[in-house]
Amino acid sequence: MRQVLSVISTVVLILVVLLAFLSIGVMLFGLHPYVVLSGSMEPALRTGSVAYVRSIEPEDVEVGDIITFSIDSDTVATHRVVEIVGSGSSLSFRTKGDANNVEDSALVRSSQLVGKAVFSIPELGRLLEYIHTPKGRNVAIVVGVALVLLVALPDALFPKNRRRAGTRAGIIPYYSALPRGNGAFRGGSGRRGRTIIIYPPRISQGTA
Repeated sequence: MRQVLSVISTVVLILVVLLAFLSIGVMLFGLHPYVVLSGSMEPALRTGSVAYVRSIEPEDVEVGDIITFSIDSDTVATHRVVEIVGSGSSLSFRTKGDANNVEDSALVRSSQLVGKAVFSIPELGRLLEYIHTPKGRNVAIVVGVALVLLVALPDALFPKNRRRAGTRAGIIPYYSALPRGNGAFRGGSGRRGRTIIIYPPRISQGTA
């Protein structure tokens, strides 16, 4: 039972750490996660997935790239570039959702560019969105408490057996094979003797 609880706690801990990394830790590598809320980019970016976006210079954007851009201070969109218009300070991008029949009505100015979507993870966005709801936060708290209990309970419910007397560290049983004066060893009897203290450095030996 102890091993079962240990395995469960390890698996849960790995999942929690992985989720934290995919939602926050990736920022250490220059990636920013965005939850896909609509199906305008399906099948490339499915609803409920998380798109990971890396910053990119406007001059490095190419036709066919999937870019994320700001529409206003609170809204961003992620569509594919179908045409590059202008250059330099007047550089703009014409975009279109893969699932849309028409191109976006307005050009995306270079100042609106957030970055380029480099990969996505399906369904992860649904989980992240759920965690941000009141019910999801409560579930996250319960999972956290359960994880602590799973880590602590095995030691509390199944304490390790104490070592038997005479086998503690530094004291070992020996058999009658003590060196004679000429350096030879007696052996073969297998008769059990006392104990040899292997620390401190000076060894004290018993007699058989």
